[in-house]
Amino acid sequence: MAEGHQATTGAWVAAAVIFAGFCIGGVALIFHTWPWFWVGVGVVVAGLIGAWAVKMMDQVSEYEPPPSG
Repeated sequence: MAEGHQATTGAWVAAAVIFAGFCIGGVALIFHTWPWFWVGVGVVVAGLIGAWAVKMMDQVSEYEPPPSG
């Protein structure tokens, strides 16, 4: 893992929940099951709230930290 990316387990779980929500919604669109589509939307929103709660975006830096020593 690069030093600029220190994701926690909570961040990985939030990302997995968001991904699952997109999968549920996508399959629901294919089969035209609108209630399941809205379930997928709800799962995505729950994942976004979880990502906000664990401060997922604060765990990623586009800059490498300065070398120590």
